[in-house]
Amino acid sequence: MLYNDGVKMDDNKRVLICPQCENEGFDKEAEFCKICGHLLFNYCTGGEYENGDFPVEYKHPNVGNARYCEFCGAKTTFLNSGVLKAWDYDESKPPPPPPPASVVAIAPIPQYAPQVVTNDRKDDDYPF
Repeated sequence: MLYNDGVKMDDNKRVLICPQCENEGFDKEAEFCKICGHLLFNYCTGGEYENGDFPVEYKHPNVGNARYCEFCGAKTTFLNSGVLKAWDYDESKPPPPPPPASVVAIAPIPQYAPQVVTNDRKDDDYPF
């Protein structure tokens, strides 16, 4: 079976048309779309850091229909961003329901709870 649902790419494995906004004008060194900021390469995410950057050794560019890296097996950026659907995605099945929202009751912290202050003193109690 051939998966011909990917994004068309040049010889350097960079998209010809941005998969998000369909922009076609890129500088020859560009990695991101100058219109919407989408990544123009289908990199693997095997070494993705928390801030979204990739260490050099994990920047494996993949072909336009790769959902997983052919070199390290990690998910690709196009799969993570929704450009590509999972290989076993079935449009006839309804999407799974979202997880239930958890409700957390927050109790006031005693030392910060509002306190009612009353002044029960009479004028005769003041020294002046």
